[in-house]
Amino acid sequence: MRDTQRGFIIPLVVGLIAVVLGGGIYFYMRSQDAEGNLKRELARAQKQVIIEKEKLKNLENEFEGQYPLYLIIREQYAKAREAIDYSDVFFTNPNTSSLQIKIKTKTSAVETKVEAQRTEVNKALNAWKDLIALPNANNVTVATINSILESAETMESFIAQLSAIVDGLTPANSGLTLAQIDAYQALIDSLSGNIGSVVESLTSTQSTSQNTGSQSSTTGNTVTVQDIQVQQTVVAQAQAEVQAISQGGTSSQEPQASLSPEDTPLSSDPDFIGVSPSSDPLIITPGIPQLIQGTNNN
Repeated sequence: MRDTQRGFIIPLVVGLIAVVLGGGIYFYMRSQDAEGNLKRELARAQKQVIIEKEKLKNLENEFEGQYPLYLIIREQYAKAREAIDYSDVFFTNPNTSSLQIKIKTKTSAVETKVEAQRTEVNKALNAWKDLIALPNANNVTVATINSILESAETMESFIAQLSAIVDGLTPANSGLTLAQIDAYQALIDSLSGNIGSVVESLTSTQSTSQNTGSQSSTTGNTVTVQDIQVQQTVVAQAQAEVQAISQGGTSSQEPQASLSPEDTPLSSDPDFIGVSPSSDPLIITPGIPQLIQGTNNN
């Protein structure tokens, strides 16, 4: 009887072990297949992002060729914006209505003047940024160039005023070291050169645009604002698909946030479109300049 039971149990146990092992191997192979499929899907989606971005870049290049004046003012905006941003080191709250110069000025009138100039510069940059929004590309005229040139000249005057202030600094009247003052002077010299190149470029553009009357198309206006906006959405969707696959989700979800061409010329924010001044401004970290205690002499 025992031999009969033993003869029955042993095959049963062996069978159960075989089932367990077989099931484990099956599920392991399934998981490996799923992982492989996920990697292939991710690679496909990533490749699609590259393809769609390349299409967008080609559209942008064609669009820029159609509107040469727009391209110029967009590039010059980036240079001017960068130069003014570097001047932030001289102010507290430089982009607000409560901005204040940090370094010592000879008189309170000089202090008031340079702060008022910076306020006007901030307004001019905001207006300039609005002009280079993508939908405005076809609206750039001689009047637009004239207005932007005036803004650039305002920025040039502001930098010149800062330069005069820095030139008057000494360790005795500012509380700064000679090394700090030298660093500020080097920075101002660089910013002056950069803003000067912006004014020079816009002056040349003004002369050219006055002769032609308006910007001319070199490619027959084959690319529209809507073409770029549509492709921006396609890129955003492709990027969302990559994110969904990476997180193990489905690839059918819509992107949570799309690009905003009205606020963003082409595919990049105008503040960060990658156009650098001809000579990079000196980046300095001399510490926060301190005002001399007391009031300025009138």
